[in-house]
Amino acid sequence: MGSGRQPVIAVILAVIGLLPCGPARGDAVSWVDRAQARPLAMPYDLATDRKGVIFLLESGSRTISIFSPRGEFLRDIQGRGTWKDPSAIAVGAGGTVYLADGNSGKVLELDLAGKVRREFVAGDGARLTGVGVYGDDVFCVDNRNHKVVVFRKRGSPPEKWGKRGDGPGEFQSPFRLAIDPSGRVFVTDVLNARVQWFSAFGQHLGTLKRFGAGEGKIFRPTGLAIDAMGKIWVSDSYTGLVQRFDASGGFSMVLRTAGRPHIFGDPVALAVTPAGVWVADQRENRLGRFPGE
Repeated sequence: MGSGRQPVIAVILAVIGLLPCGPARGDAVSWVDRAQARPLAMPYDLATDRKGVIFLLESGSRTISIFSPRGEFLRDIQGRGTWKDPSAIAVGAGGTVYLADGNSGKVLELDLAGKVRREFVAGDGARLTGVGVYGDDVFCVDNRNHKVVVFRKRGSPPEKWGKRGDGPGEFQSPFRLAIDPSGRVFVTDVLNARVQWFSAFGQHLGTLKRFGAGEGKIFRPTGLAIDAMGKIWVSDSYTGLVQRFDASGGFSMVLRTAGRPHIFGDPVALAVTPAGVWVADQRENRLGRFPGE
């Protein structure tokens, strides 16, 4: 999703001095660039369970690497020969893993050994780039057809919301999805430069749009997470920034290192746990943990 413009943006931010708005973050940042004895291979999505265990999808190796809440490698799940285009993951309340297998248009329900228990097929040539679970319902983003796809009852056709456009409830290349504890579904609407959210049944509830390419602005939103206070964390693959907003559009902070906004290479996925804010940087092939407040 990156554009190769991050060095230019970094110079601009340094020159114009976009440094206020929130306390410094990232001075105690920790980085993970290996899973046991091997380097990470294109980290592409993140999920976390109720205990704060981190599940990192590496699309380059077709692997889900599992880390402790503090970032120690625990084990992995291999998908070679089974997953064709792994693009997104979610973890259900019982620890079940849900893998969106991009261009295959399927969500695979996996156990922790990697065995496929169920398949959910979106149809219509879908490319699935985001997935989430609420109760027994599985939600995913169809990036190709500009829709949200929902699997509810076993054997029933999927429910679909949205179409291509820029109005409320419409999308231009949606990418990631996050679900809060009340069942609200948040979606990064990439080419419309915004985040939209909905009820669990597709009613449009709100939009976060602060168009621009600097601190407090959104240009190409990709990664998405909702924290325990209901704040919206958004990563931007054009500027390389990871920022926090509230539902009314208020900007509260940007992740920082050495007092300056941290410019990631391509921050495609986010997760927020009690241990901090996790960022998967696809271009830099590493996972970062920034302290929480």
